Amino acid sequence: MRLLSRKELNEITVTELCKAAGVDRKTFYHHYKTISDIPEEVERQVISDIQKVFDQATKPLDIPLLFKQLLQCLETGVLFPEVLLTKSAAEQFSLHLGLTMIDLLKDRFLAETKLDPVTFTVRARYITGGVIAVYLEWFRNGKTIPRDQLADRMGELVERECRQLLVP
Repeated sequence: MRLLSRKELNEITVTELCKAAGVDRKTFYHHYKTISDIPEEVERQVISDIQKVFDQATKPLDIPLLFKQLLQCLETGVLFPEVLLTKSAAEQFSLHLGLTMIDLLKDRFLAETKLDPVTFTVRARYITGGVIAVYLEWFRNGKTIPRDQLADRMGELVERECRQLLVP
């Protein structure tokens, strides 16, 4: 991952990556077709982990606790910050994560609301866009705020916003 501190992922060659990782090129190609497959694989794993956190969440939803679990999930995700927060991958990951979170919110809240699906989706996109932006900035800035403190503040804000999802 030292390579990522000097270069964008799309500027790294397979040879450089294999040399830095101490693996043979054949090993790389056994697992991946191109370097761009790496962030896609990491993204799939992170989104799968996030879905598991939502699936295991209790009802009624304890949003501050959910945010602590989500942050812990992201922090422990294999190569999450190093790979998915590079300039070349962050935008795509943010979009996919946002769409996943909207789907998870719909699954959790849409049946409980009197909002039409379009209004619900717009509000959910607004919430998730802000949350993702705050967390990406937190990771990029070296996590200067303690994780639990950030999760508490974000959880409180999102809890208020989610209540708005449930009323027209």
